[in-house]
Amino acid sequence: MKKIYLSILASMFLAFGYATNHTVTNVGQTFSPDSLTIQVGDSIDFTIGGSHDVQQYETKWFDDGSLFASNNTTSNGFELPLGGGMLGHMIFFIPGTYYYVCEPHFDNGMKAKIVVENGAPVASCSEPFFSQYMEGSSNNKSIEIFNPSLSVINLDDYTLIMYNNGGNGVNTYAITGMLASHETYVISHSSSINVADADLVSGGLNHNGDDAYALVKNGVGAVDIIGYFNEDPGSSFAVTGGSTANNTLVRMPSVNAGTTDWNVSMSQWNVLPSNDTTGFGSHDFNPCLVGPIVSFSKDSSTYNEGGGLVNLGSILIAPALVGPTTESFEVHLRASSTGSVADFDVTGLPLPSPITFPITIPLGIFNFTSQSLDITLVDDLLIEGNETVELVLRNAVGINIGADSVIYLKIIDNDFPADTFVELSLNSAIISEGAGSFDIDLDYQQTGVNTLHTVDLELVSGDVADVDNFATMTATFNTLTEKFTVNITDDIIVEGNEVLKFALSNATNGLFIGSDSIFTLTIKDNDVATYALGLVDGNDATGADSAGLHGVFVGVVNSLDRGFNSIEFSIQDVTGSVDVFSDVAPFLTMVVAVGDEVKIEGDIKFDNGMVRIENLVSLNVITSANPLTPFVVTAINDANESDLVRINGLTLVDPAEWFGDNSNAGFDVFATDAAGDTVMIRIDRDYVDLYDATAPNSGVIDVIGVASQYDFSAPYDENHQIIPRDLSDIILYPTLNMDDQGTLVDEDAGTATINFSVANDNGGSYTVDVELTGGSGTADDIDNFMTETAVAVTGGAGSITVNITDDVLIEGNENFEFTLTNSSTGLLIGTANVFDLTINDNDADAIAEINVNALTLYPNPATEKVMLKMISNEKQIANISIVDVIGKTIQSNTFMLNNGENTIELDLTKVAKGNYMVHISTENGNHTENLLVR
Repeated sequence: MKKIYLSILASMFLAFGYATNHTVTNVGQTFSPDSLTIQVGDSIDFTIGGSHDVQQYETKWFDDGSLFASNNTTSNGFELPLGGGMLGHMIFFIPGTYYYVCEPHFDNGMKAKIVVENGAPVASCSEPFFSQYMEGSSNNKSIEIFNPSLSVINLDDYTLIMYNNGGNGVNTYAITGMLASHETYVISHSSSINVADADLVSGGLNHNGDDAYALVKNGVGAVDIIGYFNEDPGSSFAVTGGSTANNTLVRMPSVNAGTTDWNVSMSQWNVLPSNDTTGFGSHDFNPCLVGPIVSFSKDSSTYNEGGGLVNLGSILIAPALVGPTTESFEVHLRASSTGSVADFDVTGLPLPSPITFPITIPLGIFNFTSQSLDITLVDDLLIEGNETVELVLRNAVGINIGADSVIYLKIIDNDFPADTFVELSLNSAIISEGAGSFDIDLDYQQTGVNTLHTVDLELVSGDVADVDNFATMTATFNTLTEKFTVNITDDIIVEGNEVLKFALSNATNGLFIGSDSIFTLTIKDNDVATYALGLVDGNDATGADSAGLHGVFVGVVNSLDRGFNSIEFSIQDVTGSVDVFSDVAPFLTMVVAVGDEVKIEGDIKFDNGMVRIENLVSLNVITSANPLTPFVVTAINDANESDLVRINGLTLVDPAEWFGDNSNAGFDVFATDAAGDTVMIRIDRDYVDLYDATAPNSGVIDVIGVASQYDFSAPYDENHQIIPRDLSDIILYPTLNMDDQGTLVDEDAGTATINFSVANDNGGSYTVDVELTGGSGTADDIDNFMTETAVAVTGGAGSITVNITDDVLIEGNENFEFTLTNSSTGLLIGTANVFDLTINDNDADAIAEINVNALTLYPNPATEKVMLKMISNEKQIANISIVDVIGKTIQSNTFMLNNGENTIELDLTKVAKGNYMVHISTENGNHTENLLVR
């Protein structure tokens, strides 16, 4: 086909016809109807009241007893925003159950479901189906569609739909043209490595493993799917032997029709490596036969020569021909037969006698769907050994010969000397695939040992690969007891029990084979299916979804052993995670390390809310040192149980809860996250460095650990917890504190230094502000200090220097409070964030030559003037100043004091109303009086 470069139409509403339109409304806080069953291709109109919305909800969260969570809605699912209204003509092409809820009233039970019933199964070789899929690196994306029918298919009648992340948001690809019988149609990304193979090229073909596909017949519904459509699968959909991520998938040749059930389809693919383009542009499959088929109902029979009339089964024709006239087929006696027509007569068919092969059977003679095929064995007296007869269907006209076209008949000769024969000691046995080998013993009767006697053992039915590629064996009778040793193939294929039939043949030199000549060996399969962890880790209010399942599980160990008189740890793969537990030898003493990839055989069990692998049969380390990256989550719940997770920004509710007690298996510490929700941190006694540690010296911490749960009663929705493994799982934040909480300095000290340092320093560079937040002193006492911003904190420490003002005011000790504020991103401020600075005043309140006790300042309060009366013991000079409350000098004058009483008038006309100090200073001392000016 000619390449078509396609523009993608993203839409939920495709231009397809649909059979029936249904309506969903609401009655109060109930959807009506709350359970609706429709057919593929039907549509639904939602008409919802204004206080409600419609949110498609993932199956696993719908009814598990939890509260509504927005991250549990179906990715890209159908929705009607809060406020109600109409959501029209939602068409459902894929069978299944679709759940939806009203977010505001979910907790009140406003939930409903839509059941889309399967149509009739897709008839074999009738509709196109997906035959190959590639999800490789970069843009290496392709998908192939195959026409298995004998007719040309018009692709205009079909649409390819991609469902993003398993949700209902779609990209549609309008495929066109005529697709010939047994031809393929390839769609590739325009930059894919196999673009040359493509019939349709699209730059928007961008599936990445978790995107589902449907091939929809317009007006009918899906005829084939990849993935499922009502739940986000995570990173990929599991297929037997791999997944839809980073792989090329090729549909098995045995598949000749699509399916809309992923549980069926997931096991129909062969998995090739990433970027493998082998096979694109063609597809191998087992074609369907058209028209009636003739076949034998059995493939082998064994009878004793004296059996008389025996039934070989039937000749089958399906379906029956109506009024057959010209159709015919033949029954041949294969030349390799050792028997002849002298050994049997064919009966049960309207044929002439005697029989001459080939027998031509024209259908015009008779019309049947099942015709008994009987023969009469000729019991002669000839010692001739066992004989084989092979009847073959050939040369059909107007009818097909089916796969069962040969019947093998063994006739056991009953004529032989009494003392010269061989037969089997037993006719059947059941052994384990792991038995290694099995002996088939022979009973040999002979007057004396005859070294010329030999007999063969040949495989007449079953797969030789199951018995070490068995080839016919020969026993030579050097003794009266001989045996055949058959080697058993112990493979790793999950295949069920295997049944093989062996027969004694080709006895030599007069040795005859007795009637016990057929041996049936049943090999019990010892291989166990391997399951991705995501297929078995689900649980609900009643327990584990896969409880009781026995299988093999492979994952990477993500936690240290925390078992007490047992071994217990968790493993995870790309699909999910589970807990592992054993308290019996030899597993009890085994040691695994974080990063070990392990292969475990055991049973899925449920314990206190957790899915666990128990009853271990084997535990082996495959590889080591595999990297693990924790998932960042905001809560611990059933969805992430046993995952290695990280929760950021936690604050311990009470650090005193962090203690070690050798009498307990561990203890719980509670923390709150940024949203105020509580998170339980479990400290297990087996993790010694955590159990014996003190509480983290960080106001906020991040915690890495394994998500777990301990809830011993249904509905198992409480006590989710995170279990850190060692101290390195507790991530401490850098926290800044004052080195000291205060100091006392003299007023003439010049400066004072305030130091602060970082606990949990990570080598980063930060800044912080130091703010004057309180105290009894005034700013001019510390050189008019202002908030010092962007103070550097490097090397785990920082500091500021405060200048001390040495004034002459008699003011007593002064106190100042400095606080750390406004730290830069990544730096916390601790609780020791305040520094008190006390300045010791060095100004004395005394003048030796003046009797300050007799000094008078009047009137006080004063208005325009104030009088200062004092007695001086000598003649001297005095400086008299008026100073405001912030230390500013308003006026200052020098006066000559006489020996004796002195009265000085101070002019206040230019002094504003307020509180002031009158400061008197001589060469012999200082004194201060308070003054109120009105």
